[in-house]
Amino acid sequence: MKKIIYILLCIIFSICIFAETESWGTLGFQYGNYWEKFDKPEGTSKAWIGSPGIVFNAYAFFNKKNIGLFISDSFLFPNKSSTTINGVTVKDGLKDFDFRFLFQFGIGPAFKYPISEKLNLHSSIGFHISMLSASIDKMVFNPITYTSVRMKVNMFSLTLGIMGDIGFKYDITDMIYFDIGSKLAFDFAGHLKMTSNFLPNISQWNSNYFGLHLNPYIGLGLILPF
Repeated sequence: MKKIIYILLCIIFSICIFAETESWGTLGFQYGNYWEKFDKPEGTSKAWIGSPGIVFNAYAFFNKKNIGLFISDSFLFPNKSSTTINGVTVKDGLKDFDFRFLFQFGIGPAFKYPISEKLNLHSSIGFHISMLSASIDKMVFNPITYTSVRMKVNMFSLTLGIMGDIGFKYDITDMIYFDIGSKLAFDFAGHLKMTSNFLPNISQWNSNYFGLHLNPYIGLGLILPF
């Protein structure tokens, strides 16, 4: 697997070196909406997470073609959530965690369609990975012993799927442009790992997992000279 990744990186690097490249790099604001559904022993779990944050999108087109490569990184900070199991809903349960961070990555072929001299429609489709980390370290009351105990919980979830991106790029100058669009991802595999001194430890692939991401974004970009 490592050899395959190394070969792919070498191919991409070689293309960038020897081909005439048009590159875009966008930095902006993104709001991530993340829905997921999977089966648990106590019933079907349905959840939604809202996450504002920062997005970086990069497009590269080679030899003046309208087909190229797309890479996206999202650095999100979940601040809203809702979880329903067997008809019982818990809102904003994520706020109980001291630390919350959601990272998303996508890579795949890119496409552009010039609408006018300054306006381009861009799109892509490819591989998607999402990683959510959360942790708790606080004192809680134990109703059995009537004492306060320190509770530590570390949670990490990994999901895999496919992602698409579509947006509009408007050139403000020869180097700066305005970018607006949205990413849509479907995840078909999810792994959850939780370690705690208070709750049962878990490390498993979720059963019948399905995840959906809808992430609108807006930002400014640079037309890069490489």
